[in-house]
Amino acid sequence: MLLHAWNGYTLHAWGYDELKPISNTGRNWLGPAGLAATIVDSLDTLYIAGLFDEYKAARDFVATKLSFNQVLI
Repeated sequence: MLLHAWNGYTLHAWGYDELKPISNTGRNWLGPAGLAATIVDSLDTLYIAGLFDEYKAARDFVATKLSFNQVLI
């Protein structure tokens, strides 16, 4: 179940805060650029579940792409 949900997120909403499952689109709700909430929230779960390839992809995204420098209007 976890891998199915993770694969849906990575396919349709990678880098967004969440996946909208009916439309298969991503949505940011933590600022205009988002904060990749699903990726950040899933790090420990992926590791504990033994999904190390998925964990590495998420960790690499956080290390190289995630930025907290956003202008909120």
